[in-house]
Amino acid sequence: MYYIRLENQIHLLIVLIFSAYIYLSSLTIRHDPFVKNFGTSFLTPLILCVMSFLTLNTSLSESYIFFSEFFLITAVLIILAFKNNKDLSSLINILLYTFPLIIAVSNLSFGISHKHVILNAGLFVYIGIIFAVIILCMLKKRYFYLVLYSGIISLCASLLIPRINTLNAAVIVSLIFKASGYIFFAYFFYKSSVNKLEKNI
Repeated sequence: MYYIRLENQIHLLIVLIFSAYIYLSSLTIRHDPFVKNFGTSFLTPLILCVMSFLTLNTSLSESYIFFSEFFLITAVLIILAFKNNKDLSSLINILLYTFPLIIAVSNLSFGISHKHVILNAGLFVYIGIIFAVIILCMLKKRYFYLVLYSGIISLCASLLIPRINTLNAAVIVSLIFKASGYIFFAYFFYKSSVNKLEKNI
């Protein structure tokens, strides 16, 4: 861990702590496929960040950290898109468990750089689409998922800022957005699981 830059060490700790809490807590959920799948989506950042911690190659380590969140955002969007389709919930759950393996094998086989020009351009387009979809959902007054949308936007901002500006201040702002994103996710998970159960009791 100490061979990567300080900001990446902080990044790694944020992801590991929140991902472990959300994923391990989701293992106790049985009757709510949406919340269970949401919790399972955090297995990807959890495994990839552990791999990042164990990897001696700095570039590969940073790639694991980047892709862990890129695919976390993708997984959450997939879960949201099919939240009302219970028939697909089991299939999505299986897909979420295969994500870490696919990413790890692809990264080791092809050595995809998280700073590649094509990937950067694709990231800007992808996040632009995400912002447009979230704004559309807000215009339709889907406020129940406001906390979740806030988490997605914060995480997207944390991925974009270092690519727009490489100054130290930008790195700090990026980490603040990152921590905020995971706090939003943790709060949404708590609100949809433990808090909901307490209210029912």
